[in-house]
Amino acid sequence: MLRSSLILFALVSGTFLSSCGPAAEDRSTMLYRSKLVQDSIANVIRVQMNEAEAPAPNQAQVVPMPAPAAVVTHTNAAGQTHTHAPGESHNH
Repeated sequence: MLRSSLILFALVSGTFLSSCGPAAEDRSTMLYRSKLVQDSIANVIRVQMNEAEAPAPNQAQVVPMPAPAAVVTHTNAAGQTHTHAPGESHNH
């Protein structure tokens, strides 16, 4: 009776001990799948950040204006002062 109890105890405890975690094959498959999920999430984040940095379609592009040309000031023979816009000229 004691012997059969020990055998029964050994079988039951062996069953519980062997089912405490996934088998090595299952663990490697689990790690592989978790790596795929991790890479997929990182890719989604990367794509969304790139889209956020890009200009939106139909968005006006800001083009810097060139510096204004200098206005020329003249004083004629009669002592009158006047200005010329850039590129404007006439005989005095």
